[in-house]
Amino acid sequence: MLSRFAWVIAFLSLAIGTPALAQNIDTRAAATTAFTAFGYGGATQTYGQTFTVPGGQTAVSSFSFKLATVPATATFRGVLMQWNSGTNRATGPVLYQSGDVTTTGATVQDVTFTIPGSAPVTAGQTYVIFASTVNSAGSGSGGWSMTNSDVLPGGRLVYQNAGSQSDWTGTGWFGLNGNDFGVTVNFGPAPVPTLSEWAMILFGLILAGGAALYIQRRQLIA
Repeated sequence: MLSRFAWVIAFLSLAIGTPALAQNIDTRAAATTAFTAFGYGGATQTYGQTFTVPGGQTAVSSFSFKLATVPATATFRGVLMQWNSGTNRATGPVLYQSGDVTTTGATVQDVTFTIPGSAPVTAGQTYVIFASTVNSAGSGSGGWSMTNSDVLPGGRLVYQNAGSQSDWTGTGWFGLNGNDFGVTVNFGPAPVPTLSEWAMILFGLILAGGAALYIQRRQLIA
């Protein structure tokens, strides 16, 4: 039979090492209408989708947008930030920003952003994924695929005529309450702990194991 010490260590190891089951978001199938126009030349510079993190999820590993008619000349970046529903704007630091990307042409396609190491998020909180041209250079504009109804509870389609990155948090966004963009959000394992975090985890295991061993010895003496 395993000692109490071994049981404690085994339980804590499982608790630390077992990720929550993914509850990924995918609204692409319902996104059949084009919403325009995103890009350059007087078009809206920033399109995005808010979402609420499901229970048990602690990190976003990737996300994508279903674009409809955005040309290959319209360069943009993918971004993840927290969302303030009270002020209708992004808030806090940028959790992820990609390099410049573009489409393969003005046809329906998914553009995916994979986050190296994943980005930490908090269950129950609202975040926004978006694409923006404000840090890129390009030309042309086109539409994104949009749903005709609200298919993502706790989220909605948002957009902003942002002139610079500071506008993401400094200026209110517009939004549609009954529509969502065609997007995916994939939740993955939490970011790999740093050396100091691993040290704290190991220290906690040692303390828990020592406490269990002490209790066992007291019971044997009694």
